[in-house]
Amino acid sequence: MEKKYDLILQKAYESIAINGYDGTSLNDIAESIGITKPAIYYHFKSKENLFLVLLDYIIEEFEKDFKKVMIDLNKIKVKDEYILFLRELINEDLYKLKKDDKVLIVLKQYYLLSFRIKSVKDRLDSLSFMNESKYFKILEKAYDLNLIEKKDIKETSIIFSMIDSSILDNYIENSNFDYNKIWNNLINKYFD
Repeated sequence: MEKKYDLILQKAYESIAINGYDGTSLNDIAESIGITKPAIYYHFKSKENLFLVLLDYIIEEFEKDFKKVMIDLNKIKVKDEYILFLRELINEDLYKLKKDDKVLIVLKQYYLLSFRIKSVKDRLDSLSFMNESKYFKILEKAYDLNLIEKKDIKETSIIFSMIDSSILDNYIENSNFDYNKIWNNLINKYFD
């Protein structure tokens, strides 16, 4: 039973990446995995419910990454380790995108959907808040290491979060930027 549930989610993920939310139909998903549309309704109340469950799964994956970053952050004791940690962050994000280049395309579809469906907007807001929180905690560590003043943590965390998001957006659009150079210039501006 759970195998079918996961297969439906996987096909929905692939379909939204290619066809967008509006271009994805439950009939197409059912047909692609050899089941009937009522079989999808056995697991999900509606198309919207299916895509909300899928979004929750994506957010859960980001939460796992966030927890890993916090564990790694807590091991840092000196400035050089901290700077190296910051430099590696964007590389890890880009590596994940290379493994699954659909995730940002799917998230953009959810962003468009958030103007029509409040529950999607609420979930995306929580994801955005999580990213800002990640950088807030990272910059609190900079304060602990005497690399930044306490009063600058919030504003700087927002800047880092925005640059991180922009790099990832541009990466998925295949823009010809040197992402590491951009990220390293940001780090150098604040910590060198």
